[in-house]
Amino acid sequence: MSVNSIHGKNAVLYLGAAGAAVAAIADQVDYDITTTPSFADTTTIPNASGIVWQTQVKGPIGWAAKMSGKFNPTSHALWDLTVSESACDFYLYPSAGSPLNYYYGSAFVTMPTVIAGGVKAEMTNALNLSGNGTLSYH
Repeated sequence: MSVNSIHGKNAVLYLGAAGAAVAAIADQVDYDITTTPSFADTTTIPNASGIVWQTQVKGPIGWAAKMSGKFNPTSHALWDLTVSESACDFYLYPSAGSPLNYYYGSAFVTMPTVIAGGVKAEMTNALNLSGNGTLSYH
């Protein structure tokens, strides 16, 4: 079965205070979502052969997302979410043309780069999302 490639330029990112209306976050040009499962070691004492193979069980799964892009001096949305003590709602639509396919979760926002730039560089920013519960894909 062949899968059509989609271009990342068509993605749409929405963030907003939990339970409130979300707003499109413009000017973010790079993004990724990662999952981080945890594992508990259940290895026991060696058997008669003396060979020890590690065994483990899978624990809770966490998730995180990172975005970076152009700094937008007219928007306070990212700053407001960064200084908020509450998690926000997060939606990422990989393709705006497919509104039924998206990632959703609740997350805390941090900005490792609030603003970066220089005389010969475009101003940029970066944000990280630390998942707070389930990341869903619809």
